Parts: sequence; C-alpha cells; structure tokens
Amino acid sequence: RCVIAFVRDADDPQPVIAHGAWEGRIGEAPQGTGGFGYDPLFWPLGQAVTAAQMEPAAKNAVSHRGRALAELLRKLA
Repeated sequence: RCVIAFVRDADDPQPVIAHGAWEGRIGEAPQGTGGFGYDPLFWPLGQAVTAAQMEPAAKNAVSHRGRALAELLRKLA
C-alpha cells in the first residue's frame, strides 16, 4: 500500500490524498536483481516474475507507488 498526500501549506484544510495498492504474494527465495528492498521476494498477482525481474517502466505502471502517483496526478488535473 502507498498513500501520497499533497499539502499546499502547513495549515492546508483539504490536502489531496491518493492511494495505491499492489496485490501479490511473498516468495520463499529471492529472484531478480532489479528494484530494492522486498522486490526480489514480491510476486505481483497475475505476473510470472517477481517485482525485481520486471522492467522498471512496467513495474512503475502497476506498483502501489505508481498507482498512487497516477491517482494524485488525476486529482490535481
């Protein structure tokens, strides 16, 4: 899960909040060298590779961070 909050100033009464989720499962052994943290262990739902094995652009398009950022951009448009 990822939550991004856009706050215009310290007293902003209505920050823009966006959320992204990326479902999957945790593997038993690391696979892949890309990404960071848990990426070699994270098997995204519907994928045949770990997050560490995905091309960066493809991963960013479907990851929890990518989805949260895309939602934030939609809300700010």
